[in-house]
Amino acid sequence: MWLSEFSELIGKWHSQLNPIKSSWQLKTLVVDKCPSFINAIPSKLMVVLEKMTSLQVRNCESLEEIFGLEGLETVESTQVLPRLQHLNLVNLPKLRQLWNKDLQGMMRFNSLYVLTLYKCSNLRHAFSASMAQCLANIAQIEIKQCGQMEGIIIQEDGQGSAVERITFSNLYWIKLECLPNLTSFLLGRNHTLECPRLKQLTIVQCPKMRSLTWQSRMEIDHNTPSLFTPQVSLVFLYLMLLILRSIIFSDLSTNEWGVSNWKLEIKWCFACFT
Repeated sequence: MWLSEFSELIGKWHSQLNPIKSSWQLKTLVVDKCPSFINAIPSKLMVVLEKMTSLQVRNCESLEEIFGLEGLETVESTQVLPRLQHLNLVNLPKLRQLWNKDLQGMMRFNSLYVLTLYKCSNLRHAFSASMAQCLANIAQIEIKQCGQMEGIIIQEDGQGSAVERITFSNLYWIKLECLPNLTSFLLGRNHTLECPRLKQLTIVQCPKMRSLTWQSRMEIDHNTPSLFTPQVSLVFLYLMLLILRSIIFSDLSTNEWGVSNWKLEIKWCFACFT
């Protein structure tokens, strides 16, 4: 269903009365061209969209978040969008978060398989570290032309010194393209990243990216920064495609980083060190 084709629903979308009934059994929803929306899916709708497998949100110029979680405190997380598999976010210039971080424990997204972010120019990161833990079955991540994106996953403020592991058990495909401010995939000194099934990693025109995980300024200044660090485990990586203005490597030892039997393609690199 394309929401833009139902003007009467747009007017009721955030009203107290629920504009959608669970009996509709919607499987695909496109929220598009809704200039007044601050969030795309208010909490009252999330409990009646239990059949939805695909959500697209696009061309909403005032949208700041995708999911409004207020009011869901008493709802079991397994009842909130339990079948959502595809999430596609396109041309949302004011988007600042996917959902309210203070209520992120409400969301599990155990069925989410594909995430696409395109032209979300105000978004600085896709997930917090705890949000990433709610994506148990994510398999494909594609992020393109998000001008303010600094890291895909960011560490929450006030987190302790204990090292936590972020594992994407089923993630096999990542594409990062035209992200001029991206410095690393994982921003957080107290986290390690494991993608045991990752087979293809593509990084295109991300000129500030130096590592998949956080590195201190001292490490960058005094050592050659490395795309792979001991905090990253990519056991089955087969293909990595880099199309960058500049990328720097130190050591790609298979013993140290757990990368074996893989292929590297580098195009349009002005400075490459192996």
